[in-house]
Amino acid sequence: DEAIQGAHSVTTQRGMAKRILSKSISLFTNLRFPRRQNSEDPNGALSDQHNLPNATNEAVNKDSEDETDYPCLSEVGVLEDDYVYFRGNIFFKESGCTGQLYIVTRGSASGPTLILNWIPSGDHPLNNAVIPFTTDLGQVEMIRIFCHAEDKGGKEDKAADDKKESGGKGAAVTSGEMVISSRENKYSVFEFTEGNKLLELIKVLKGWKCFTHQKRDDYHHTFNVYRPQLELSQLHPEEVFIKSVLTENTLKALMDTEGRITDEQFMKKIVFFQGIASNLRKEVWPFLLGVYSYGSTLAERNKANEDMLTEYRSIQAKREDPNYTEDRRAVEQVEKDIVRTDRSHPYYKGEENEHIGVMKNVLRNYLTYESSMRYSQGMTDLLAPLLAILDDEVLAFWCFTKFMKETSLFRCTSTRASVEKQLEPLRMLIKLLIPKFYSYLENLEHGLDLMFSHRWLLVFLKREFSECDTMFIWEACWCKFETKSFHLFICIAIMAIYGQKAMDKPMNMDELMLLFLNTLPQNMPRDMVLTQARGYLYQFTKCPEVHCSLASIMPLSFWLQPGSPKLTCNLCNGDLNCPVRGKPDDPQLDREYRC
Repeated sequence: DEAIQGAHSVTTQRGMAKRILSKSISLFTNLRFPRRQNSEDPNGALSDQHNLPNATNEAVNKDSEDETDYPCLSEVGVLEDDYVYFRGNIFFKESGCTGQLYIVTRGSASGPTLILNWIPSGDHPLNNAVIPFTTDLGQVEMIRIFCHAEDKGGKEDKAADDKKESGGKGAAVTSGEMVISSRENKYSVFEFTEGNKLLELIKVLKGWKCFTHQKRDDYHHTFNVYRPQLELSQLHPEEVFIKSVLTENTLKALMDTEGRITDEQFMKKIVFFQGIASNLRKEVWPFLLGVYSYGSTLAERNKANEDMLTEYRSIQAKREDPNYTEDRRAVEQVEKDIVRTDRSHPYYKGEENEHIGVMKNVLRNYLTYESSMRYSQGMTDLLAPLLAILDDEVLAFWCFTKFMKETSLFRCTSTRASVEKQLEPLRMLIKLLIPKFYSYLENLEHGLDLMFSHRWLLVFLKREFSECDTMFIWEACWCKFETKSFHLFICIAIMAIYGQKAMDKPMNMDELMLLFLNTLPQNMPRDMVLTQARGYLYQFTKCPEVHCSLASIMPLSFWLQPGSPKLTCNLCNGDLNCPVRGKPDDPQLDREYRC
């Protein structure tokens, strides 16, 4: 503030003030928020992770002393590592003049955020009296955009107006306004005289997944902003050490000459924090799902493939045997579900797609292999990505079999009972890690039934994120780095980030269901959610004590190590189903960790 005021009052101090401001902001940002690089994206993976258009990071002169261009964007609004995603000559209603509007990316505690800078035009007569406007769009409450379409006579096209009301596409956008609402309900209005600039801005905001986008029609857009809850100091301490996804070169470096993974834990850590390069998934997924042992050689894996093929053929032969009775109701349900699962995916597109038949074959063979298993809706959602990535019927079958054993959601007599098994530890995690949201749910009718989370658990969050994001989330869960139930911490992160909005209003149960199941799906930023989930996992490990219902979400070795939380049973009332009390003879479990 002092630097800007000095630049307003004393022209000769302008260059020095700008340089001090630029260097101090740059130093602070680089120390607090180091950029996370992605080997597949030299620009810090911003375009991939947030679906933004290609950045036009235009060169700016950091040491410019040009007195006609105050304030200098490069020293007031844009840092060295910023990328300019939007710029335009826009009228700022509050200042009553036109200036350059820039939207750039910048690091923050929860990942990259968008910064809006408005700089008054250099030739404005009140140049030294107009204060620049800067705001972090990740910290505002809402952004609303109103588009206008006009005919050649300057009046709004009636046909376009009719199409607005009906939600259809109208005439071309020629002008409009952007209204930014702060958390304090203060409004900043920017007027656009060029329709193409307004559409360009909408495209940028739609691509930034810290916003949820609601579109009434082509002329009315609303972007709600959601914020992370954990501070930088509360995140996982190893968050900044893994800089890249698991690449082919890294995988080769982790293998010995015979193909064994020599450092299983480090490989899991890379997958947990950054994920896997898409071209490696077919090779790595069988390791994560337990089909291949990390210590197996290439020759042993080839032998395992032959054995799996032989066993798969015997399973199919058993199913096709005339004396074998197949559950016809299950087959009918499979046939109904597969034709509506991931049909927009290129692997399953088309009426005569052969992969639909392969998916049906895998599911029928699975139900034959696991004869005690009943078919349930949701199985096709879990199988479809496996088959699409692996592109191998036999390997997909065995990976799917392992996946089913890990989820345990389909192994009970009913879907309700299977979901309930995961709801209890989820409730306890909510109470432990986000107690304010737990209190809010307690006061809602049926709030602790967590109805909005049933779909999350049943299909492993697949419908809440895009296909690409879902793959990263599944991989983070499959690697079992530090926990066997990372998906529960992802659920906690979603509730922590977006539940604050529900508490602020406050929302009733119907509104909460609409928020989590209608508004948020496909609109949540994967990186923010995963970063926060890892942070909540870290916070869990630092709790002094936790309820025994949470014992199953961590490996036994965790509970036995010094400094781990103490398991308490103040709520189980001696129930023999308690995960700790139920193992009184386990020699590995020291008495201090029992109920």
